[in-house]
Amino acid sequence: MTEGAERTRALIAAALGPEYPVEVTAQTTDVLGAPVAEIGVRAPLPVLGLIGIEHGLEVTGHAPLEDAGQ
Repeated sequence: MTEGAERTRALIAAALGPEYPVEVTAQTTDVLGAPVAEIGVRAPLPVLGLIGIEHGLEVTGHAPLEDAGQ
């Protein structure tokens, strides 16, 4: 699960710079009965350039978990 969070941080840093303040969370959960990875990002909502409202933007993404036995 930490791979997804690290990859998300790396993509944001590459796009916006390593100093851009973001919070990235990762956990497992169920969506419609299927196990999924959930990655969440909280960041400032840009109002003027990259300056904005703290924690004004929150995004969550889901991806199916791979079965290691297959």
